[in-house]
Amino acid sequence: MCECEMYKMWADMECQYLTEDTKVRVCLSMVPGGKKETGKDSIPERIVLLAIKLFFAYSVAYFVYPWAIQSAYNERGYEAYGGEYILVLAVFMFAYKMISLFFKYFRREKAWKRKK
Repeated sequence: MCECEMYKMWADMECQYLTEDTKVRVCLSMVPGGKKETGKDSIPERIVLLAIKLFFAYSVAYFVYPWAIQSAYNERGYEAYGGEYILVLAVFMFAYKMISLFFKYFRREKAWKRKK
């Protein structure tokens, strides 16, 4: 039985898996909290995490926006709408992806330390 299956086992069924052979004794630890742990976040945690990601991605794009508009105006010599908005959108998506990646690795590291 692998380690990930141990957490999926119900606490009341755990005692059935104790065996004693000649020299081998297999004992499983109790499941934390006495319930099944799936490792999924609750809905409020997901909402807060999404709000944090959107806020930081928007913050990065917000500071790129004035620079992109001014740079496009200096290049063209007149005010128009064009690729600078695509640049701001690309910066927003890139920042969102990087922040998501950061949280993914940060939370995985935190969960790994908790298991030790």
